[in-house]
Amino acid sequence: MPLPLSLVLVGDILTGRGVAPLLKSPQSSVWRYQSLIAGADLAWGNLEAAPRSAQTGRKPFYNAGDLGTLRSVGFDGFNLANNHSLDAGSGGARQTARVLASLGLKGAGLSLDSSNPVPTWNVSGRRVALVGATQWGPFVKDNVRLTRLETGSLCHTIRELTAQGVFVVASLHWGTEGVATISPQQRGIAHQLIDAGAIAVWGHHPHIVGPIESYKGHPIFASTGNFLWDTMPAPQSGLVARLQIEGETPQSAKVSWKTWRIDPQVRALKAPPTPKGETRVGAFVGRFDANNSRLSWIVWTRNRRSNPVLRAMEPVPGGWRVRAMGLPREVRGIQIGDLNGDGRDEVVVELFQRSKLDPQNKPRFHVYDVEPNRFKPLWRGSMLSRPFFAWCLVGRGDDIARDVAALERGQHGLQWLTLYRWNGFGLRAVWQQSFEGQLSRLQSGCDAQGTFLSLHIVTRSGAKTLHARRISGENWRVEDTFAP
Repeated sequence: MPLPLSLVLVGDILTGRGVAPLLKSPQSSVWRYQSLIAGADLAWGNLEAAPRSAQTGRKPFYNAGDLGTLRSVGFDGFNLANNHSLDAGSGGARQTARVLASLGLKGAGLSLDSSNPVPTWNVSGRRVALVGATQWGPFVKDNVRLTRLETGSLCHTIRELTAQGVFVVASLHWGTEGVATISPQQRGIAHQLIDAGAIAVWGHHPHIVGPIESYKGHPIFASTGNFLWDTMPAPQSGLVARLQIEGETPQSAKVSWKTWRIDPQVRALKAPPTPKGETRVGAFVGRFDANNSRLSWIVWTRNRRSNPVLRAMEPVPGGWRVRAMGLPREVRGIQIGDLNGDGRDEVVVELFQRSKLDPQNKPRFHVYDVEPNRFKPLWRGSMLSRPFFAWCLVGRGDDIARDVAALERGQHGLQWLTLYRWNGFGLRAVWQQSFEGQLSRLQSGCDAQGTFLSLHIVTRSGAKTLHARRISGENWRVEDTFAP
């Protein structure tokens, strides 16, 4: 039995207009969810932009930002069958296809001359296709055309691909902007496409999230809303979906899925001022509200007595509001991340102190939730497997949650790289490996192949850098050793 296929589907992507200058900023959703995107076998979005163009007009959806950023994050392809793909004319559409091809990306639902608008990918010996179509035009400019949402034609295409053993996802640009429902007509179309062999129906265009339905065990996402957008239109919302497909053939495919609500807006975010008489140590951006819609700052300072002070601060008209303030004095390090995958960030703090069960002062972790007027303790520093001396947060790859990676000192001169995962009550070790040598420079990263950790090791034979790369689930592998 082959390993399950994993697909990530996101909503509308705008890389131009107000997004372009902030595309690489930390508040951009492409970076917050990068480990999930890169960790999937395939990741797709609906691209509503054309590359640079001298053309001007009513709809400013050309002059896109750096599309290479989307590739570096881990996207594999995009739906191009939408009402903005021809905004820059046939020349802009051709340029879109050229730029995507040069980046190793594929587009669905856009035909140049007699080219085939159905891209396919080969994943571990299985072929996966994205069939894109749009309800909204314009559909043709010169000899460039978009695939129109015509149920009979789409069903025919899906049957042909399925008969060849291809797993098919139907991507539909449909519905009405700002309407978060699925009509009886849309539901009927989705059922027909699944009956024809599609393993999932993925909708977009309304800019807000629509309902999710299941038909014969296959998902229907009425609308995944926006994934990367600026402040217009309002309101807007987004959904990230991760599908897992088991089975050797499309006819035997079993599909499961998990989704996360996101805030797709990219905003310029100005850091708060340092309080008078204090010295700033660090500042971090996070999301701490229930609906994941506000960006806040965690500001770490030291007061006149050199005691650490931690504040959660939110921008308000005319200034800043302190949402929470406090934490112990022995703070040594702070990182912000979503440990449990609910979309809200936690504050992970390194302290040097004793605990109720251990009177010795040692490095320990505390985990806090940010609530109105307080930092709520979720975990207060039980010992990890061994004393740690460096740590960082790292993306899981199959979830939006993050794990804790730590370098630890063991017995007999060994040092360890250990991965810890939040289990609802604390951190538990899920993977570890020992090394004979001195470890340092632990950093987390993510590229088009997924999540990795880099670390430096010094042994009797010399120094080199190691990469530990996530394989699947809780399994990691040390690889790619090279001299610094």
